[in-house]
Formats: sequence, structure tokens, C-alpha cells
Amino acid sequence: MPGKMYRSRRMAFFVCIFCMQMNVMASGSIGLQFSQDSTQVRYQQLDLDSDVSKHDALQVEVGHLSSADASDLDVDHWQIGVTHKFSDTLSVAAHAGFLGKQNDIEINRYGLDINWNRGDWWFGVLPEYADITLFVNPRFGVSRQYETSSTRLGISVAYTGIRDWEMGLDLSATNYEKDPTVLASRLASAVLSSKALLVSSGLEKNSVAVHVTRQFESSDLTLSLNRLKSAVDQEYTDVASMNWMLYSLDPYILSLEVGVMNSQALDTSEYGMIEVRYAW
Repeated sequence: MPGKMYRSRRMAFFVCIFCMQMNVMASGSIGLQFSQDSTQVRYQQLDLDSDVSKHDALQVEVGHLSSADASDLDVDHWQIGVTHKFSDTLSVAAHAGFLGKQNDIEINRYGLDINWNRGDWWFGVLPEYADITLFVNPRFGVSRQYETSSTRLGISVAYTGIRDWEMGLDLSATNYEKDPTVLASRLASAVLSSKALLVSSGLEKNSVAVHVTRQFESSDLTLSLNRLKSAVDQEYTDVASMNWMLYSLDPYILSLEVGVMNSQALDTSEYGMIEVRYAW
């Protein structure tokens, strides 16, 4: 695997873990998050979740990925969404978002989150469409754009029938208009920027995740396992994490997370995350 692709692969999965999270609270809140892994990759995020009417809520988040020892690592992320609650059992959210860097790689995503709960069970269906544009800048020749698209379907199931416990399963699969494995070639490494390789190497083929949460009087403790398959080099990455969320600091909520990432292609790395949220 080309050195540039190898270097960016771990960073890309760091993006996947944090950039794609949209915090949805029952009432309004604003949160600030900071994450860093053992390779000095950092992610900062600010997000807002606020009711705008009795049945509607607005979610906005912005984030930035950087590295303490790699000046060329500079990736932006934003997402905006609206949620409409049709009843106590059915809600639908629509979102649009961006991940990448202008004139390097631009991924524009558009999706729905359809959520339905029935007693102790919660079900979610998450279809998503994305336009992907990579800017090809060869040393010799004319610059051009490589354009493709993807469709993704996610399925989520959670069970809360055991007192103080919650268990969940998340599955997803993504189909690409053009074969993304060409992005793992030496030619792609030669004509694409580090930022383009960074983001494109994190494109997923499929994923499966399980989590178990123990709910205490003023906090939650969650253990999660996540397996992701890269659409670019077909390698797997496993992520194990533990998250502790503390509610006793009202009106603030504190969240701490530690995790470990292990890939078939890369050495094991660890990460940590802290989030402070103000709720009203």
C-alpha cells in the first residue's frame, strides 16, 4: 500500500467515529467535544440541538480534524438536520452535511433517519445518498475532477425491556457508483492530495456495531464494539470503546470516552474523547 494511503487510513477512521455523530437530546442543548488518538490526530466539534416548535427540532454541528505532527491534515465537517415528531412512536429526521476540503475532496451527504419505537423496542432506518468529488492534480497534465456517488442503508435496533439496561445493534451497507478500490492504487497516491487520500480511504463498505448500556441514577456507562470494512482496500478495522455520561452536574452533562482501534493493515491505536454539554 502506498505510504500516503497507509498514513491516512487510521486518520480516516478517526473521522468516521466522531464526525458522523449527531447528538439528539430530548430538550435543547449545546455541546463542545474534543477527541485525540495516540497518533496525535485531533477532532473538535461544536453542536446545537434545539426545539423550534412542539413537534420540530433543529440540529447543527461543525467540526474540524487536524494533527499535531502533520500540517497537511486539515479536514472540515458540518451537518444540519431537522427532526419532525409525528407521534410518540414515530419521528423522521432529514439531514445534509459536508466532509472534506475544498479543491481536494468534497463529500456532500443527504439522508433520512426514520425512528419508530414500540414498547421496549426501538427501530431505525437510515437511508443516505452522497456525492463524492475528488480533485486530480497530476504533476504533468491537466487537472480534472473524479466524480462518483454512493447510496447507504443503515438499520438500528435497540431493546430497553430489562430495567436499567439498554442493548443495541447497528448495521450498514454502502454501494458506490464507481469501484472505490482504484483509490488504493499507486497512481491515486501520486495524483491525489493527502487530504483527498485521508477522507477517501475512510469510505466504508459495511459496518456492524453492538452496544450495551447500564443506566445508573445519575450516569450511564456504555460498552461498544464496532467493525468497519473499508470500501477502498477491503480491510477491516475494529473499534472497542467505553463511554461514561454524567448527568449530576445539572444543567451540564459530561461525557468521557476511551477506545482502541485495531486494523488488519495498521498498528493498534488508542483514543480519548471529552464532551461538555449545556442543556435547557
